[in-house]
Amino acid sequence: GGRCLLDDGTGLVARTWRHVIRVAPAPGGGTRYTDDVRVEAGLLTPGVWAFARLLFAHRQRRLRALAARDFAPVRGELRAAG
Repeated sequence: GGRCLLDDGTGLVARTWRHVIRVAPAPGGGTRYTDDVRVEAGLLTPGVWAFARLLFAHRQRRLRALAARDFAPVRGELRAAG
């Protein structure tokens, strides 16, 4: 009963960038959100991996903060743009 989004690509640094986002219902009425990332960038892989880990950890913190406020800041932006 969940959803997946796949970002499967390459770039100048990363030969492989496979990012799967999964969102599924969690017990108690919550939502489980996971990022799975596979990166291949030759000798640069450890640095690219470390950057990706920091980026996704930051995004998780931001999403948790938004969820704690019932996404009110996002809803306000959508109303203003509508």
